[in-house]
Amino acid sequence: MSKYGKLAETFGTGRYALHVSFQLKTKSIGSGSKPQYGSIVCVVTCGAWRDLGIPYGRVRKSTGISVEVKDFDREKCRVRSTNNASLGTNNALNEILRRIGNLVDEYYLNSTKKGRIVNQNEVLSAIAGKVTTSSDFQYFVIMENGEKRSSTKRFGGVVGLYLESRSLPGGGYDFNAESSVNNYITMAVDIAEFSQIEYNGKLTLAELTDKSIADRTARRLKTFLTSPKGRNLSDASTENVLRRMRTVLIWARKQGYGGEADLSVYRHKVRRQSKVTFTQDEFKLLASLTFNNREEHLKRARDLFLLQCVSGLRYSDVQRIGVVDPLASEFLHPTKKTGKTVRIPIFSMTRQLLQAYPQGLPQLSNQKLNENIKRVCKVAGLSREVDSVRAQGGKEIHKKRPLHELVTSHTGRRQFVTIARMNHVPDAVIREITGHENLDEIETYFQMQWQSTKPILEPLDGAFGVITSDDSH
Repeated sequence: MSKYGKLAETFGTGRYALHVSFQLKTKSIGSGSKPQYGSIVCVVTCGAWRDLGIPYGRVRKSTGISVEVKDFDREKCRVRSTNNASLGTNNALNEILRRIGNLVDEYYLNSTKKGRIVNQNEVLSAIAGKVTTSSDFQYFVIMENGEKRSSTKRFGGVVGLYLESRSLPGGGYDFNAESSVNNYITMAVDIAEFSQIEYNGKLTLAELTDKSIADRTARRLKTFLTSPKGRNLSDASTENVLRRMRTVLIWARKQGYGGEADLSVYRHKVRRQSKVTFTQDEFKLLASLTFNNREEHLKRARDLFLLQCVSGLRYSDVQRIGVVDPLASEFLHPTKKTGKTVRIPIFSMTRQLLQAYPQGLPQLSNQKLNENIKRVCKVAGLSREVDSVRAQGGKEIHKKRPLHELVTSHTGRRQFVTIARMNHVPDAVIREITGHENLDEIETYFQMQWQSTKPILEPLDGAFGVITSDDSH
């Protein structure tokens, strides 16, 4: 690369080659005046990127360098050498070329990357001043700063690179509601604590993905997550941590890093846990609860929960209900999780709830709804003792807890299935409404309410009769 010649280079050969140049971007200032300053943009094209759907096989990113328009040589893609400042600018552009060159070398020298198309996100990172190389993928997670379990937490290692790949230009991340960044932060902190205890803070990607040692690492990790001396997580929470860890490991493998271990060793079997629903009387009590002016936030949570109960929708789908004609008998709704369109009947209560919010339904996070609906149920007096089953370390731990502590947003969907089945609605119709694929899924949602079965079972008393022989005792 020439320091004073044309600052444009081609790295590699054929369709995989990267063609790098610099352009000056200016903004019109109106009144026919020509702009005096512009910002230098790095432009990289690759023929193979067209096959990936990248328009024109080209990416652009600002270098963060501003110069006077008259000083930029468009033909040579550099600043004219007039003083020491221009020399420094050209050195900075030359450094960008060097970083991109190193990145391309990584794809030629790294056996796991050889023959792959250079990742455009890595190119953008190189322009910004960070080149991802094999050394960046050495450790799975490194905690850098911020509170231990807050959204300000920052990570290095593979987890940090993964989160960076999911970041949006305007801030935030492109995770959906079910895979929020907070879930990945929780996973990262848990694995970092495991790394600190078991590997002196240096758990490598190889330890997790090398065929010869992945089984051993998986056993140690699961023991740490489930044991009282470790994180003491339930089986369900353990699997949530491992599931997100698998997502990061799969991403790293796609980038050309990591071994060939079967990642299913990082699955944790979760036993079915008992879930709660309301009796008919409890449900009526919840629906008839009144609120004062200071409790409007609780009323909104209760109404959203009731809408789940009468529609069978997941909360993520309730949040996406748009304008619905409340006088209709049903409406079609595409589900977020599966993409399947379901048919939602409009009952009298559904109609009341929709008409109560003509400007659109309230928007609450799933976490906030869970907090508030527990408070609502407690205020309503829904405190009967329930046998709570918590699966941990392959064992079932039973504990009596008040009903209101176990209610979550998903209880509403389960309530719909239970009420529908208890009123003899065919499973095929229930599945059309809930979007469940098979009968087994319906079974996990159905909660038999023995308090409601007395009228159904009474005829059996007469059918069985009584013992009439003298030696019955």
